[in-house]
Amino acid sequence: MRYYSFLLPLLGGAVLPAAAQVPDSATTYRHQVGLTASPVLEGLFKNNRSLPLGVLYKRQLTPARALRLGAVANYRYQKRYDPVPLSNRDFRQTDTGLQAYAGLEWQRPLSRRWVAYAGVDVGAAYSNEFSQEYSESSALYNGINTTFSLDEDLTMRTYTAFVRPLAGVRYHLRSFLYVSAEAALPLQYSYYKLRSSTARWFKDSGQMIGTDIGGFQEHRLNLNFRPVSQLSVHYLFGRS
Repeated sequence: MRYYSFLLPLLGGAVLPAAAQVPDSATTYRHQVGLTASPVLEGLFKNNRSLPLGVLYKRQLTPARALRLGAVANYRYQKRYDPVPLSNRDFRQTDTGLQAYAGLEWQRPLSRRWVAYAGVDVGAAYSNEFSQEYSESSALYNGINTTFSLDEDLTMRTYTAFVRPLAGVRYHLRSFLYVSAEAALPLQYSYYKLRSSTARWFKDSGQMIGTDIGGFQEHRLNLNFRPVSQLSVHYLFGRS
């Protein structure tokens, strides 16, 4: 009995430092709800207006594994109002997109506040891009200076399925609040469908000169590394 009494303080001293390394992380919470942003790095400092926003829910399955359920949406509208001259084109553009995904992640504490994680998402996405342009030009027609009007419409629809391996790191501001950044290597299959139409007429009389309708379909397989795929801030609740 004296022998065991002597060992208990030693064993306690060995366990306490290990326990001190366990962070105030999601291992003690069942639910994580967060807001995400997916920055587009290409042209970041050149009038980049694309910043898809989303939500990401994580359900802690074990102390080191979590289920991921997320959705991302983006919308962009741009218009040039009454350019002078109209040869500079009056246009409007609308881009909309929606993405949904599910996955798993495995987590490993690095310190009391830092946690590294890796995982994989599987999902699908849809986007629609629409643009309409109107312009005018002048030229001699039958010896008379004539103004021509040109209207161009373009619609691009994209359907995508993807598998996205990822790795990230998070920093706990509080036991119930953290920020994170992750990189990804998505493999995605996309189907593109484009439709365009053009109409040209005499501005003064409205008489149609000609119309043209065209389009194409394309299948594409891409593998791209994204060093900053997603930034997020998460709130944790529901202690285990």
